[in-house]
Amino acid sequence: MNLKSFVKIYLRKLFRLGGSRKPFYDFFYYDGVPHTKRALLAYRAFGVWTQSRVAWSAIGDVHDILRTLSRMGYRTDVIDYDDTTFVPSQQYDLFIGHNGNNFEHIEKQIPPETLTVFYPMYAYWKFQNAEEEKRLAEIKERHGITLAAERTIRVSDDYALAHADGVIVMSNERGMKTYPREENIFRINNAGYGDEKCMDLSTKDFAAARDGFLFIAGSGNAHKRLDVILEAFAGMPDKELYLCTKLEDDFKAAFEKYLFHTPNIHYIGHIRLYTPEFYDLMRKCNYVVYGSCSEGSPGAVIDVMFQGLIPLVSVGSHIDVAPHGFEIEPFTVEEVQRTVREVSSHDAAWAQERSIAVQNYAKDIFSIERYRETLKKYIETIEKEKRATRGISN
Repeated sequence: MNLKSFVKIYLRKLFRLGGSRKPFYDFFYYDGVPHTKRALLAYRAFGVWTQSRVAWSAIGDVHDILRTLSRMGYRTDVIDYDDTTFVPSQQYDLFIGHNGNNFEHIEKQIPPETLTVFYPMYAYWKFQNAEEEKRLAEIKERHGITLAAERTIRVSDDYALAHADGVIVMSNERGMKTYPREENIFRINNAGYGDEKCMDLSTKDFAAARDGFLFIAGSGNAHKRLDVILEAFAGMPDKELYLCTKLEDDFKAAFEKYLFHTPNIHYIGHIRLYTPEFYDLMRKCNYVVYGSCSEGSPGAVIDVMFQGLIPLVSVGSHIDVAPHGFEIEPFTVEEVQRTVREVSSHDAAWAQERSIAVQNYAKDIFSIERYRETLKKYIETIEKEKRATRGISN
């Protein structure tokens, strides 16, 4: 373990000891609904404590799950998704668990009449791990480099899949179908902040941004095929690529030439959403390119679709971007180059029209209100099915 990794782990432990991951009890909104039911949510407890609303898919979603449950008449206790010490001290009507870390631990402590929902935000864990292994093998074969896996799911979700009353997967249809379950499994889209945070596209110079492309993502450089994107753009010196992501040490060392010594590739690093620097990038680029081998409705792509960036994504990103965006399949250097050249060959009027369509699509399909409505609908559907199975009338 290098010093950087040690420091990150140490700080993470301090963060947890500081209380940001301790349980949060009895959460509800004063929304005029009688809160007569109890729910337990095993998810991102720190999101409740921090109250940050900068990135919906990072923290804001916790609040909208809670708001949805509040509208349904629940008071909710929130524990962290990896809390394996929590012992329920009261009766819960609903339990929502995020992954395999503590689903079994909780499910075995609650009575059978409690409604249980499994809520993963990725493709089936074995599928996702296999896709990452393929990616690392491709890099080794093409570049002779061995990289560490960064997005491996290390705890099985199979108990949750077998025992939950229902499953709500954050993904598109293709991602949902990677799960070995056919009954009571549903998909839900990620969401993002629209409206007041959306850029006014009438002020953008689409001709100036014609050759501007953005890569924005969280961890997992190899997993998200950043190596393919770098190689593709290194071969297109007339196209500008802006990189907003953190770099893993081994990936950074392996692809240093592309990252820091290629004139048309600009490494920015982490960028805070909705800042002047963020909107400056939105004006420089007409497109976002994203090549994940396995994902679940990536929030970073959605965040910039709200700003009108036209998405060029891999099939494995598991986000529906048609009819206004583009899927790149296979996601190879050659196919990325072909797609990039094709879309940037259009004039400014074409880009503006499509960009406006993308923004409107995002405001509709990835709206927070649609997320809340869909989550409520599926929880009610799962509950209805459970009651029918147990012979309980409404």
